[in-house]
Parts: sequence; structure tokens; C-alpha cells
Amino acid sequence: MSLKRRTFLQGASGALGLVMAQIALSKLAYAQGASGILRVAIAKPAGNLDPQSHYAIWAIQDLMFEPLVKYGRGGQIEPCLATDWKIEDGGKTLHLTLRQGVTFQDGTVFDAAACKWNLERWMGLDQFSWMNCSKHFQSLEVVDDYHITLHFKEPVLALMQELSYTRPPRFLSPKSVGAGGKFKEPVGTGPWRQISADDTQSVFEHYDGYWGDKPSYERLEAKVIPDPRSRVAALRSGEIDLVGGFWIAPLTPEEAKQLRPPASTSPSIRATSRW
Repeated sequence: MSLKRRTFLQGASGALGLVMAQIALSKLAYAQGASGILRVAIAKPAGNLDPQSHYAIWAIQDLMFEPLVKYGRGGQIEPCLATDWKIEDGGKTLHLTLRQGVTFQDGTVFDAAACKWNLERWMGLDQFSWMNCSKHFQSLEVVDDYHITLHFKEPVLALMQELSYTRPPRFLSPKSVGAGGKFKEPVGTGPWRQISADDTQSVFEHYDGYWGDKPSYERLEAKVIPDPRSRVAALRSGEIDLVGGFWIAPLTPEEAKQLRPPASTSPSIRATSRW
């Protein structure tokens, strides 16, 4: 799919819409042959991007913050900040091997100490008891700089799947909070680094120190356009390159039909429902 053309992501619904909205930004930014700036419409400001908050746009957090493991194709759990893991004691003990050579976007090293600091921000707390791994959390043990062990009171259903969630399990730089532990700024280990944000847009550039593949685009601008008709107009005029996704900036089927080019002309706008 070429992102050099204005593109419409048809919004889905329910849990599928949530997953697809995240994939839209994090994956499309790697479009083959793409470069320059990718301009995306969002329906509201990105919000508080602390991974332990529940108010931000999920797909924006996904650009900056990474989990221990990823939920991959076909439901397979894949490595991310953890390269290996072993579940023992009937499901009550999890041994993790952390990825080496990873730094947060402020230069802080990701290691067992940073991992422990992040996990203790939410694991075992009542407000996160809706997750089994938090509800049944017992203790955490740092083995060495890149090995950590988690102990649970009882076996955790879907443990690795929960650790792949966008929030609260994603990792924030320990330097991103103030003296009282209050969140100050969004700094993760992911491929995108936020360089500015206000009520009109959030701007990101790819993080040169990222441990994995860097996005093909150098810059991503998430522009706040609350009105769906205005989003359609912005896409038509070339002000933005991408719109859609139930959890980012939804369009109704009627609004989406406005993007269809006349049958007698070559399309300058590509519409797709693959997302």
C-alpha cells in the first residue's frame, strides 16, 4: 500500500478496532520507499501519555512505548524488550531475559533496574487489579542486570498476553517522573520520540538510537481535527495523508464515500478496508 497517496483507513469496531488502530500508525510508518513527513488526523489531543494512565490515545502511546513481549500474527507471543522467558512452578513463576543494548529516548539504559521500577508502578496495585498479573502479583526479584523473576500467588491466566498490552505494561524512562513520582514527559524505548505537543497537534521524529528497525518516515505529525467532515476535507486538500481507525479519528461509511474518486477519472485517493 502506497502512503505517498492520500489514504483512508476504514474504521473497525470493538476489540478489532482497537488492535487495528494501533497497527495503523506503528506499522504504516514503515511503508516501503516512504520518506519525509507522515501527517495523520486524530480526533482529539493525544492526552496524558503516561503508560500507567488511561486517558491517552492508545495508538499514540504505541509509537513511543514498548512492552516486554508483543502480540504477534496468529496470536503468537513474540519478543520485544524481553528476548526470552520461562514459566515455572505451575504458572506462578516467570523468568525473563531482557534485551541488551536498549536505551530510552533520553539515553537512560533499559536494564533490570529500569524494568523493576516500571513494573512496581502498577503490579499489585488495586487500580490495576483488573489484570490477572497485577491481581495475583506477589514479588519481584532482580537476578542480574538483564534477568528478572516475577512471582505470583497463583497461576496467571493469559499472563504473556497481558504483558503485551499497551497500558499499563509499557516501559517509561525512570527520569520521566518528578521527585514525587508524578509523570512529567513521555520518554520510552520505542522508535518515535515526541518533540512537541499541544491542543492542535503532537509531533514526533524517529529515535536515532532505537534498537530495532527505524521508521521509513523521518517525522510524524498527529493533527487534531475533531470534526469528521473537516477530516475528509483535509484529506482531500492534501493537508493530511491519513485518516481513520475507530480509536484514532473515525469516519462514518457516508463520510468515507465522499473520498471515492469519480469513476471517469484516475483515482488520486485510495480507499482500503484491509485495516
